[in-house]
Amino acid sequence: MGPDGMYTCHHPGDMACKALTVKIMHQLMQTCRTTCGRPVHKPPHVARIAPAGSTTVAERPVGGNLPHRHTFGVAMTFLTTLSHVKVVAVIRGSSADHAVAMAEALIRGGVFGIEITYSTPDCCAAIRRVVAQAPAEACIGVGTVLNPGQLADALAAGARYAVSPHFDPSIVAEAKRLGLPMLPGAITPSEIVAAWNAGATCIKLFPGSLVGVDYVKALKGPLPHIPLMPTGGVSLDNLHEWFAAGVVAVGMGGNLAKGTPAEIEAAARAVRLKLNALP
Repeated sequence: MGPDGMYTCHHPGDMACKALTVKIMHQLMQTCRTTCGRPVHKPPHVARIAPAGSTTVAERPVGGNLPHRHTFGVAMTFLTTLSHVKVVAVIRGSSADHAVAMAEALIRGGVFGIEITYSTPDCCAAIRRVVAQAPAEACIGVGTVLNPGQLADALAAGARYAVSPHFDPSIVAEAKRLGLPMLPGAITPSEIVAAWNAGATCIKLFPGSLVGVDYVKALKGPLPHIPLMPTGGVSLDNLHEWFAAGVVAVGMGGNLAKGTPAEIEAAARAVRLKLNALP
């Protein structure tokens, strides 16, 4: 592991490793074009890396400058993962046991993006339990982060990203220090640009119900490089519209993570079918 917390390939002469690197680079280039609209120029040499505990592999150049801020490293690796899971289920449980049961039902139904919020009692205990038994493709994070001190506890519990309902520069700065992808909430262009420039990995467009799909389309004109994840106002019926507008993922709360475990699993299966039908 390198000083930046990444795993680096130390087998430059291994042809299998080189082949994997080329394949991953191609996938990353495609994702970057989709996510931020900028072409990625392949550096002279790349090394295979991935954040600890992740099954998603990204790359970074060995020496030289990065093409742009969010192309390589932890941020881009997380965005690749986020674009794969597509839906992040927002869990507000009445207890840690309740939150774990909800997460298990969601995962059984095929929704692998899980955000367990700090409004859940013993939130970090729930995260730790879900992470311990979740499949490799699951991406477990913490939500409703209201102060910087909450980040270290969530990271220690196994959270792979953090979400807040608002933009607080001190929270984003602490997340950067910890190497934890951060999705602060923002709604106006000024808030979105400020959060992005502060080092946000992705912007939680919140509340999405306040602005709608057309607002995303309008934002993508001047701000095509900023990845957005609307939360609030996302339903099974309009899921495809948000993705057609250019979002990297969506957050779903009451329209997905509500009811009995059986009801939640059924809702997750319906969402999975809808995602599978996306172009």
